[in-house]
Parts: sequence; C-alpha cells; structure tokens
Amino acid sequence: MSGSLHLSAIPAAILPHDLLVVSGAGDLSGEELPTWTQEALRLTPMVVVRRAKIENGLIPVGVRGSHRGERAAALVSRTRITKLIHPEYLVANRAWWSTPRASKLPHFSVLNSVGDIIDLTGLAWGPVGGMGFELASDHPCLTESSDIDLVMRAPEPFSREVAAGLYEALSYLPVRIDVQVEVPAGAIALAEYASGTEQIVLRSESGPRLVADPWREGVK
Repeated sequence: MSGSLHLSAIPAAILPHDLLVVSGAGDLSGEELPTWTQEALRLTPMVVVRRAKIENGLIPVGVRGSHRGERAAALVSRTRITKLIHPEYLVANRAWWSTPRASKLPHFSVLNSVGDIIDLTGLAWGPVGGMGFELASDHPCLTESSDIDLVMRAPEPFSREVAAGLYEALSYLPVRIDVQVEVPAGAIALAEYASGTEQIVLRSESGPRLVADPWREGVK
C-alpha cells in the first residue's frame, strides 16, 4: 500500500465505502467465500465496508477480485481490522499525485479538477469504488473506460439548485463522475437529486426506498 497515505487507528464509526486492511481471507466469516478470494486477499488484504447493519461486532464487507464479476460479500470482526482508510484520507493526502499509474490514465489528474469544484461547497468528499481501491492499495483497478466514483458527506441539507450546479460542473470533466451523497439516513445519487424528480432513492442499511426529503428520513 502507498506509503504516502495517512492510516488511522480504528475510530468508533466505520462507514460504508471505508477500506479495511485485514491479514487475509482467514479474517473473514459468513457464507463460504469463492476460491478466488484467497488469492485476491493474499495480493491485496483489503476489503470495503458494505451498506448494511453492523451486528454483534461483525462488519459487512465486500471482497474485490481482479475481474468485474468477482465480488463477494463477507463479515469481519472489528478485532481483525488492522487499519482503516476513509475516502477523505485519500483526498487529504492527495494520493493520486503519487500513485504509480498517475501518468497512464487521465482519471488521476481529473481528481484535481474534482477537488476544485467540490471544495467550493465546503463538504468532505473522497474517491470510492475502483478509484478509491487503487489509490489505497496501488493495485490497478481502473481502465480507460472506468467512471470515477465519489462519495460526498452532507450531514446538513443543500438545495437541488446547488446540486444541479455541482452536477453540471462535474459533467464537463473528461471522465464520467458518479457521486453518492451521504446523508444521515443513507445515501442518494447526486444526479437524481439534481434532476428535480419529486422522489429519489435513498439507499439505507435496511435497503433502498423512495423519499421526498432524504435529510428528514430518520428524524424523530
């Protein structure tokens, strides 16, 4: 893994999209894992937190293989985690400046422009999906046709007009940007919120549902 990254101690909150470093496949539990996970975790002992309930100290995670179809769900105990990487840490350290493939794909330099746009909102953000995994592990995941997946933290509401302006600005970049906006009760797609549609999909621990105001969900 990149030596330039700031790796945190395990905080109280473990969030969807966080990357967890483990020792290997033996640290995972749940249903029987596919055989390919052994080699994948030997090469890159890192899993991503899934959006599901954490119960009995077991965190729902996903294992990423070398092919798009190689994805497996598992559980890991907090006691088996050695390091945690929030997506925001990759931004704080500008991890794309030092990644080995920085000069081989345009995606990495595009993150500079993404930062210029999103930082104007004052909201925390970070790369997830293949981009986040590659930046955290130095394991090649992206291709020329890959999108850039991002998460943006929005604990307080912002207007659809702001969302539309943000979405438009990002759409001019040479790589497609897909942003998930994290709200207190789950996550919404920036594109859908910006579109003005009356109800949008809120992805929560209990599954997706249509809502009119995602920030009011779960408020007593």
